[in-house]
Amino acid sequence: MLLFTQVLTFEKFNTSSGATFAFDFDIAEMLLKMHAKKLQKFQKLPEDTKRFLCFFKLYQRYGYEVGEKSIEDG
Repeated sequence: MLLFTQVLTFEKFNTSSGATFAFDFDIAEMLLKMHAKKLQKFQKLPEDTKRFLCFFKLYQRYGYEVGEKSIEDG
């Protein structure tokens, strides 16, 4: 499994944005090739924003659905 997350950098620590996109490891090379193509669609945006948008779009098509469940739900 591959995970993509956006790292947020602060003065004294780094953290994840909370959004995580999960993919099958077997499609890693394809994802990187498609990522390179999709970057061209977002030319005027900052690099970190372009990377996040590209992987979000790839996740919508190729990613594993990640859900959450409350402890109270049992």
